[in-house]
Amino acid sequence: MKKINTSLLVLLLFLGNRSASAQTVTFASLLREMASREALARFPFPGYQSLQASSYNRQSTIKDGAGWFADSDGIGFIRTEKNGTAEEWVVMEHEGPGVITKIWAPYFYYGGLEDLEGPDIIIYLDGKPAPVIRENFFKFIQGYGSIPPPFSRRTARAGNSYLPIPFSKSCKITFSKKSFYNIINYRAYEKGTIVESFHPSLLKSNSGLLQEVAQSLQSPFRNAQGTISAAPSMLQPGKELLLAIRHPAAIRQLEIWLDPAQVALHREILRSLVLTASFDGEATVWTPVGDFFGSANALNPFQTWTRNVQSNGQLSCSWVMPFRNEATIVLKNLSDKPIEIQRFEIRHAPWKWDDRSMYFHANWRGDDILQGSTFADWNFIDIQGKGVFVGDAWTVLNPDWGWWGEGDEKIYVDEAWARKFPTHFGTGTEDYYGWAGGDHPFKDDRFSHPYLANITVGSATKTRQGVRGFNISTRERALDAIPFQQRLVFDMEASPGVQIRNPWDHLGYSSMVFWYGRPGARHNRPPLPEKAVRPIITLETLDQLANAIRKNQQGIPGAIECQQLVQMSRSGNMEVQIDSSFSNRKSIHFNRNNFARITAQKPGDEITFVVSEQFKPGDLKVQIAKQRGFASIQFFVNGNQASDVIQLDVEGNPFPAIIDLGRHQPQNNQMNVTVRFVAPAKAGDKYLIAGIDYLIIRPD
Repeated sequence: MKKINTSLLVLLLFLGNRSASAQTVTFASLLREMASREALARFPFPGYQSLQASSYNRQSTIKDGAGWFADSDGIGFIRTEKNGTAEEWVVMEHEGPGVITKIWAPYFYYGGLEDLEGPDIIIYLDGKPAPVIRENFFKFIQGYGSIPPPFSRRTARAGNSYLPIPFSKSCKITFSKKSFYNIINYRAYEKGTIVESFHPSLLKSNSGLLQEVAQSLQSPFRNAQGTISAAPSMLQPGKELLLAIRHPAAIRQLEIWLDPAQVALHREILRSLVLTASFDGEATVWTPVGDFFGSANALNPFQTWTRNVQSNGQLSCSWVMPFRNEATIVLKNLSDKPIEIQRFEIRHAPWKWDDRSMYFHANWRGDDILQGSTFADWNFIDIQGKGVFVGDAWTVLNPDWGWWGEGDEKIYVDEAWARKFPTHFGTGTEDYYGWAGGDHPFKDDRFSHPYLANITVGSATKTRQGVRGFNISTRERALDAIPFQQRLVFDMEASPGVQIRNPWDHLGYSSMVFWYGRPGARHNRPPLPEKAVRPIITLETLDQLANAIRKNQQGIPGAIECQQLVQMSRSGNMEVQIDSSFSNRKSIHFNRNNFARITAQKPGDEITFVVSEQFKPGDLKVQIAKQRGFASIQFFVNGNQASDVIQLDVEGNPFPAIIDLGRHQPQNNQMNVTVRFVAPAKAGDKYLIAGIDYLIIRPD
C-alpha cells in the first residue's frame, strides 16, 4: 500500500503544481516531472529544445563528408581557458535559461582502468565566477559524491547523473583536466522562461521530495481505476485477442503473461506474437511482443521506469497511452502453433484530452544483417509531424568475443536534417545506453536502472573472457525527452569495434523506438509481418555466412581494407574506387582480389585514413599496388614521415608490395595514415593514380 500512495502522491504533486510550473521552472517542479509518466504524454509547456554536448570527434563536420565516421570520440571539447593560473577544458556552454538533464561518462581516464581518478567537474551558472558544483567527476556520476543514487548511479564501467540542474541565464561546464569521453544532455527553454537556478542548498531543502521521487522511480507503477482483461486462453495460429475501451481515458498499465516453459521450448513465439494498438482509429503500435519488452531472443528479466520482465513470464508496461474516444489493444498470433496467454490485461484511468495530448507509438525495425567492415548510419526511425521521442532499444547479434559497437547516435531534430548535422551527436553505442567499453564486454555488464538497462550481453565461457551472442540495451527518457515540431530522424552508426572489421564478419541488428505524436504524425516503420514470422537470426546464421565468404574470397587475418577505412580528409576532387580488374589472375595476390584505386589531380594532393580505438604503440605495414602509369607517393603517420618516396610505376604485370611504415604511438587514440602524391608517372599526366590494398597494425 505504501508504494501505491507514493506514486499517487508524486502524481498529485505534479498536477497540483502544474500551473506554477507553467510560469516558473524550479528544481522541485523538475523533480516532480521526472517521476511523472503523464507529463510525457503531453507536448511540453513551457517549450524547450533538447540539446546535447559531447566529446564526439570534431573531424566529423557534415553528413557523409570526410571524417563522418571518425571514431576516437573522447577528445572533443569546445576550448581551454585560464581561471587564474589553472587551465580548464570547456565541454558545454549555453546562453539562456535551461536545465542539465543527464550527464554520462566512463569512470576511467586516459590511462584506462588503471586510472580511476580523472578530473574535477566544474559547473558555473548565470555567469557567476564561483561554481555551484566542483568535485571529482567520476564520483559525481557514480553516486559517490554530492548526488545520491538513484539520481547518480554506477552502471558498467560508467556512471550517469540524472539530477536536474536548472539555470536562469546561462551554464558552462568545464573539467580540471583534459577532456575525456562525456555526454551532457540539457534543455534550452524559450526566451523569457523563468527558471530558478540550482544551488546545493536545494538538495537539503527538498530532501523529502527527493526521497519520494527516488522511491517512485524504483517502484512498480500502480495508478489506475479500471481494468479490462481477456480470459486465459490458447491463442490459435492466425487468431487474435482484443481489448477495447470506448470512452475517453488513458491506459496506465499493460500486462501480458506468457508460459515461460513454452517460451523456453519455442523462443520464436516472442517474435511471432505481435502487439498492436490503435487510438481513435489511428494505428500507432505494431511490434513483436519480445522486442517491445527487450526479449527478442528469450525472456530477459529487467526493470526500468516503464517496462518490467520477470522470469515467470510476466511482461508489464506503464507508459501512459491517452486517447480522445476509443482504444484497441490486440495480441495476434502469426506463428503456426498455439500460444498460451495466461493473462492479457489493461488498466486505465480518466484523461482530459487537450491540444497538447499525444498518442503513444512503438515501432519495430526487423532483423538486418550488415557486414562488419561496413560503416553506415543505420536508421531507427524517421518521424514527420509533432511529438516527443521518449525511448528506444537496440538488439545486436555479435559474432565475435570482443567489442561489437563503436557507433555514435545521430539524432536530427527539425531543421537539423537539412543542415546535414545532428542535434545530438554521441560518442559510442554503449555510451548512448549509459555504460562504457573496455577491452571486452563481460557477462556481468548487465544492469537495470530506472532509465537504462543493459538487458543481456551474450554468452561467456570458462575459457573466453568476452561474450558473443545477443546484446540488448535500452534507454528511456524523462527530463531528457526530445520534442520535435516537424521531424525527427534517429540514426545509429553501424560501426563495429576494431575486432569485427574483417570482410567475413557480420552483425545482426533490430531496434525498437518509443515516442508520442500529435494526431497525424507519420513515420517510415510499417508493420513487418513477413519478418515477424521468420526465426530470429542466430550465431549459426552469421557463422555460415562468414565461412562461405572465407571459402570464396582470399582474406588476410587482421588486414584492414583501404576502402573500408574511414577517410579523415582529402584534397580537392580526389576519388577512391575499388579496382577488382585482376580478380581472375591467380598470379596477382591482392587481399580479397581487389584494392583501392586513388586518383589525385596534382602533386601535393593527399588523403588521410584513420584507424581509431588504438590505445597502444603499434607496428604498421601497408600493402600497395605497383602498376604501369601509377604515380610516386609517400606515407605519413600522425603527421610524421613514415616512408621514403615510393615509385609505383613499373613495367610488366601489376604486383603487390609490402611497405613497412615503422612503429608509431597513437595520437588521440588513433592512427592517421596519410598518402601524399609526389609526382605523376610521367610529365604531363592529367591524373595521378595510386593503389592501396590494406593496412595491418600489430599493437604491443
